[in-house]
Amino acid sequence: MHTIHFKQPLQWVVQLRARHTGPHRTDGFSLLELIVVVGIMFMVAGLSLPAIGSAKRAMDLRSGVSRVLDELTIAHQTACTRNLPVEVRFYCDDTAGSSAPDSVALFAIQSDGSARAVQKRSLLPETVKISRSTKFSSLFPLCGTAVAKPGDTIKSQSFRFLPNGTTNLTGSDSPTLTLFLRADEKGEALPANFATIRLDLQTGRIQTFRP
Repeated sequence: MHTIHFKQPLQWVVQLRARHTGPHRTDGFSLLELIVVVGIMFMVAGLSLPAIGSAKRAMDLRSGVSRVLDELTIAHQTACTRNLPVEVRFYCDDTAGSSAPDSVALFAIQSDGSARAVQKRSLLPETVKISRSTKFSSLFPLCGTAVAKPGDTIKSQSFRFLPNGTTNLTGSDSPTLTLFLRADEKGEALPANFATIRLDLQTGRIQTFRP
């Protein structure tokens, strides 16, 4: 099989012109030559689009995982340094019938029981989803569920990091959260590209696993 190597379009045309017209031609490019250059550029762009799309999807997944990890890490550190319980809330909007969380927020629980926001709520990329399957995201069944306001479609599930570094969750296993791209969702099966975050309930240690 022969391999075809494409030179830079303009360089190729210049060499072609020099070959056929000699070194003394000074007029501009012909219409045919411009059409050839534009055609090559469109062909190269078309071949590049799938790679660009794949890179964009991978970047979205990394961004979503990074945001969840950052929120969990900040919650754990804040609970230990400020000697206050810090509640991690996963928000989801049931308007469209989807219960997949789309954002994470942190609240420091004060001595009077009130909750004070640690920072702004962090939104996940729209292309990224946290699995609601208990098989892949075993953290959610352990969390409490609350509605933000009466009649509101926004709900949250939460747990707390305690000042000693542990959590208020019970159980001996290390619960997980699994994230993947919405476009890759395959029912109850995990897609090829995903990331799982594991939380140690006793130490608060957070780990990430990727295929």
